[in-house]
This record gives sequence, structure tokens and C-alpha cells, in this order.
Amino acid sequence: MIGFIMDIAILVVVLVACVLGGAGLAIWLVLKILRSLGGNSLARGYAAAAEPLGRRFTGQTIAIGAVRHRLSGTVVIGPAGLYCKGAIVSQPALIPWADVRSARDSRIFLKPAVELSIGNPEVGTITVYPELFEPMRPYLAEAARRASTGRG
Repeated sequence: MIGFIMDIAILVVVLVACVLGGAGLAIWLVLKILRSLGGNSLARGYAAAAEPLGRRFTGQTIAIGAVRHRLSGTVVIGPAGLYCKGAIVSQPALIPWADVRSARDSRIFLKPAVELSIGNPEVGTITVYPELFEPMRPYLAEAARRASTGRG
């Protein structure tokens, strides 16, 4: 229900912007709204200055917060953490493996996916397809092992 209300609110804002200020203002507003929904808190807390070393996946379908990036996300999985960047509306984020708190079943575009909870307390989520989650498993297992032994 909340998602439906947010969709209606976004539509109303876009329509008002079109009437008052034209297409340029409408595009600016939509991008601003999408940025606020799509991992802005992740970008604030986990801003990435540069893309880290690791296994790079481009053209990925990912969700950063409420914003889905269909075939346009970039993900790097490596020792430094999980790097994610959406196409247009999100700033890149680098999440240390120790800050990935849980993984739960989810969906993106009706397909099975894995939603990662980031931060404690949670500051955002990143959702990926299972085939992109698999290369993360060794890093997540190592972070969990370090946390349980008090070494990191």
C-alpha cells in the first residue's frame, strides 16, 4: 500500500512540475525523487571515491533502496567490500562486508533475488539476482567468522 501511495505521489509531483515548469523541471524533480529513494543514505554513509579492485559485473539488474536499475548497474565484488552503482540516479557506494547484516529472499521484476540489509541499524538495502550473490558468499562468510571471533 505504501508503494502505491508513493507511486501516486511521484506521479502527482511529475504532473504538477510539467504544468508549472515544463519538461526540464519535471525531469529534474523525478531524478531528485529517485535519488532520495535509491540509496541516498547508502551513498552518504558508504560513499565510494573510486571503484575498488575486484570482480566487476556491468549491465546488472540491481535494486538500490527502492530504485531498480534494469541492466544498468555496476557491481564490484572484492576484498574491500561490495561496490554498487546504478545508472543515472545513484552515487556509488562501497559497503564493507562486515556491514552486510543479513540476506533474505526477495524479488526484482518478479524474478527471485537476494536482498542485503546494510548497516546496524539498517540504513538501506541492495537487492541482486542469486547468480550475482554467489560470488559474495566467501567474503560474507569470512566477515561472519571474523565477527564471531572478535577480530574485525
